[in-house]
Amino acid sequence: MDKRLAIEFYDYDNYSFKVKLDYTNKEQKYNGMTELHLNTTFYDDTGIREHLIYDIYNRMGIETQQYYFGHLYIGNMDRGLITIVEVLNQEYIQDKY
Repeated sequence: MDKRLAIEFYDYDNYSFKVKLDYTNKEQKYNGMTELHLNTTFYDDTGIREHLIYDIYNRMGIETQQYYFGHLYIGNMDRGLITIVEVLNQEYIQDKY
């Protein structure tokens, strides 16, 4: 099912976001990252599925992006639990490989 259609079908308005931290300041980073995905837990009622799979991969010796739990507020609106994930971009590839 197309996620956009699922969002319309379930009347869900918690979208994921991609954030560029170095848009105006090229030196601005969060834990060494210049881009982040803020992933909502649309298909995951537990809110931990994505975080758990990254943890399992790391324990198996499979390298993954950096990931964190977060709680997102936009203005005064509580957007809920999110997973903050490092974007796989050219900078990530150069740092890791």
